[in-house]
Amino acid sequence: MVKSRSLVSVLIPTYNGERFLDETLLSVRRQTHRNLEILIRDDGSTDGTVEIARQNAREDGRIQVIESESNGGGRANYIALAKLATGEYLKFCNQDDLWHPACVATLTAALEANTGVTLATSTRILIDAAGNELPPTGYTTPLVEQDAILDGKQIMRHVMVQSINQIGEPTTALYRNGMVEPDQMFCFGGRQARLNGDVALWLNLLEMGDLSFHRTALSSFRIHDGQI
Repeated sequence: MVKSRSLVSVLIPTYNGERFLDETLLSVRRQTHRNLEILIRDDGSTDGTVEIARQNAREDGRIQVIESESNGGGRANYIALAKLATGEYLKFCNQDDLWHPACVATLTAALEANTGVTLATSTRILIDAAGNELPPTGYTTPLVEQDAILDGKQIMRHVMVQSINQIGEPTTALYRNGMVEPDQMFCFGGRQARLNGDVALWLNLLEMGDLSFHRTALSSFRIHDGQI
C-alpha cells in the first residue's frame, strides 16, 4: 500500500478534559500518517485542559490550540472546528478516546483507493477509565466480519431500521472535507438531530456514496463517569 501524503485535519473539541487529554493527544501524535493538521478547540474549560493542549503544541508543531471566548456547547464546538479545517480529509477525535497508530493511514487509504466511498470507518473497542478493554455491546458489533465496501443506501436503511449506530462515534470515522457543510453536520432530511448527531452526519455522507469498513479495531471509545 502506497502511503498517502494528503493533509488530514484532526479535529479535537475539548471541555474540561484534563483527565484523559494527554493520552488522547499522544495517540494522535503517534499516527503513522504524519501529514496532520491537529486543531484543538477548547470550549471554555475551567480545569487544566488548555495548558495540556498548549504543552502538546509546544512539543508538536502540527498542533494548533484555539480558545473559545465563551462556552457554546459541544455541537457548536464540532461545527467551529470543521469550519477551520484545511485538510483534504476530516477526522474528529473526542478528548478521551484513543487511536491505533495506523488509524488515519488505513482510513485515508480506503478513501483514496475508492472514489465512490464517502465514509471510512472500522471496528472500535470499548475501554474503561483505566484503559482496560470492556466487553463488546450491540452497537460495537462489526457490521461485517471482513474488510468490505458496503452500499451506502443499504447501510443507511440498516442504521435507521435497527436504531443502532454500528458505524461508530466521531472518533471512529474519516471523510472527505467539503462533502457536508459544517452547519448541516447534525441535520438530516431538513431536521436537526436531537440525539446522535454523528449518525446524522454519517447518513448525509452515505446518501452520497458507499462505506469502507475495516474489521480491525482502529480506535477505542472510552466509557467513564465524567463523560457527557
